[in-house]
Amino acid sequence: MTRLLGLPAAKARLLGMKVWQRAIPQYIVGYPEQWQRVTDALRQTRGLFLCSNYADGVALGDRVEHGNRTAAAVAAYLSGGHP
Repeated sequence: MTRLLGLPAAKARLLGMKVWQRAIPQYIVGYPEQWQRVTDALRQTRGLFLCSNYADGVALGDRVEHGNRTAAAVAAYLSGGHP
């Protein structure tokens, strides 16, 4: 067992990996609905933020925009504003 944030956690193991040198990841079937449920839950949980490489697009520009929006929401939350 390893410890993550002071909590017990099973040792991670790699089940498989495929590297596509000239492609970007593709969403699985049903991803938009799954992501909508995640974002709905995040809106209901003040102070919890998620910045993911699979959120709102997979291209580099999408990642930068999502990171900037998340950083702004965190800053607003910490300053007492409403993200």
